[in-house]
Formats: sequence, structure tokens, C-alpha cells
Amino acid sequence: MMGRGIKTRCPNCASQGRDNKGDNLHVYPDGHVHCYACDYHRGPPMAERVKALANRGLEEAVQQELPLNFPLDYTTDLLPRVKAHLITYGITEFEIEKHKLGWSASRELLIMPVYDDDNKLIMWQGRDFSLGKGDTRPKYITYGKPTDILYFTGISTGANVGTIIVVEDLLSAIKIGRLYQTMPLWGSNIPLQTVRKLSERFSMLGIWLDSDKTVEAVKQALRASQYIPTFVIT
Repeated sequence: MMGRGIKTRCPNCASQGRDNKGDNLHVYPDGHVHCYACDYHRGPPMAERVKALANRGLEEAVQQELPLNFPLDYTTDLLPRVKAHLITYGITEFEIEKHKLGWSASRELLIMPVYDDDNKLIMWQGRDFSLGKGDTRPKYITYGKPTDILYFTGISTGANVGTIIVVEDLLSAIKIGRLYQTMPLWGSNIPLQTVRKLSERFSMLGIWLDSDKTVEAVKQALRASQYIPTFVIT
């Protein structure tokens, strides 16, 4: 087996009402998958697939192939404690509904979907609510290719129309979008290809990352300033 791979829902287990956490199926960088719970296996890819893996990078190619389907128990009927958390964070019920924020009880995930202009799901990110204090597991899990997506939220008229603010996550984008047009990065990195695309649409770029990433924000602002006037918000 090559590399550690990533985990996702096993279709065979799911068809039998199992794999509620959605992590039984191991997807390896060479393209093969195996479930250690039910022994479901899909063999190596075709030659064309192997070539694509070599050209695009193993982990990136595997990530692209993760299914975009929501967990089977996805619902927009949020638990009171989840809705209360969002409201405490400053997200209104109107915004919860507008952005179609959802919930998976089996995985304890707040689900933040992204749709294209044809209302087709093109990406979603889940925020893990099962994490305890000191838990080192990732807080977010992302399905899709966020570097290919420019997802804008917020006002697009007025004095600030030429400015775009980039933030780490959708919830922050919703809040800051009340004043500026805003885009979530679904992380903290701003690829240069994203900067170039933004420079074609906006005249000013603001970077607003979490307080513990100020140094990183300054570094990224210096790099982005080659293409567009950039400032950091702390």
C-alpha cells in the first residue's frame, strides 16, 4: 500500500446501515480503496489514472475523487445546541437558512455547502463538533477542490465595492460580509492562482486570518501585493 491515504464513507457498509461516522473506507494515493470493516475493495486505476496521479500530485488527485454527497443523515433542521452556537457566534437564523447550513448527527458535523449558479453542489466543508478540549484532530473536513472555487458572500455595492476580504471560514465570511464583499479560503492559505483571479475582479485585497496567524497573514500579503494592493486586518 502506498502512503497513509484518507478516509471516507464505505458504500458497502452504508448500504447495510453501518459506517455512521463515514470513515471506514481508506482511499490510498495510488487510487485503490479498501474497507477494513467489510473487506470492500476496489482495484488499482487504469493506466490513464496513474498518469493523471503523476501529473497532478497523489494527494490532490485523491482529494478530487472524494464523493461530494452529504452524510446520509444530513439535515437542515439543526439541533437547538448547534443553532444556539451559531447564534452566539453572531450568525442569524436568516443567514443559517440562506447559506443552507446543515447537520450530521452521526458525525457531529456542521455542514457548510457551496453550490454553483445552477444550484449544483460543488463543495462542502464540515466543522467537527465532537472535538474535546486539547483534541488534536482537524476541526474541519473538506470535500471538493476549494482552490478552484471563488465563493463570494456579502455586499457588492457601495463605497467598498472594489475591496475583497478573504477569511478562513464561511461563518467568518458571513459576518464580515455585512460590511464588505468577502470570500472564505476554507483554510488559511491563499494560492497565487487565487490571488491572480481576485486581481482581475477587485482593486484591493484584505487578509483577515485568526489572531494566531498574524505573521502568516503578513507573509501572504507581501506575496499577494505583487498582483493587487493588499492589507492585513488584525
